[in-house]
Amino acid sequence: MTDRLPVGGVRPSQPYVDAARLHSALSWFDADDPSYDPIPVVDLAEHDAAAARLDEPLDRPVALDGHTRALLAHLAGAETLRVERAEPDPALDLDLYAECVGWCREAGVVRVRDLVGRVVSPETFEREWTERCHASPLYTDD
Repeated sequence: MTDRLPVGGVRPSQPYVDAARLHSALSWFDADDPSYDPIPVVDLAEHDAAAARLDEPLDRPVALDGHTRALLAHLAGAETLRVERAEPDPALDLDLYAECVGWCREAGVVRVRDLVGRVVSPETFEREWTERCHASPLYTDD
């Protein structure tokens, strides 16, 4: 079920946005009438093991994907984001997402607006973000 949350009510799980993805999304994103697939979110606070990995309480749902869409909606002046609560999925490693949220916090990215100025080339995105995730001991390639 699609819901709406304030733009500031969703916490990112990645500290960068890939410039190529942003460029591609600009070809279909209508800033005057934003319509996009909902952003999947999860409430990590509801998952004890994942929440325990963080040294702060999580007061907002975490975006699992859709950071480019969220940033575009923010830049277009949207007050809310279209979101969809992710269904429980054993294949979804919430411990890794909790670690990613911690990395975002260290980088100063705790709200969608914090992604402004953090758009990077695909090569930098791969090197600085994707490789970091894959290097985590929590990462599994199932």
